[in-house]
Amino acid sequence: MPAKTIYEHLGLTKNTYTKYMNNLVLKGVIKSLGESYVALVDFNHLHGLVLMYPYLGFQTYLDILLNHEPTEEEIETFKALYQSA
Repeated sequence: MPAKTIYEHLGLTKNTYTKYMNNLVLKGVIKSLGESYVALVDFNHLHGLVLMYPYLGFQTYLDILLNHEPTEEEIETFKALYQSA
């Protein structure tokens, strides 16, 4: 979703939105896909952002990834996807 759509929907000015977005990125609440875990990367949208903040009482993608041991099949699938990108 374009940034303009987000800040217009939230009723913020462009500068205020940028200030808040940069602050959340610096704190690690939002990460670019390049900085996030490989399992979260969408190869069709490499410049996207991922919300990494754990909601209270809910299991997040980060929790799943940290507790998941990949199988050989998953490793091979990732290698094939990575080489084709």
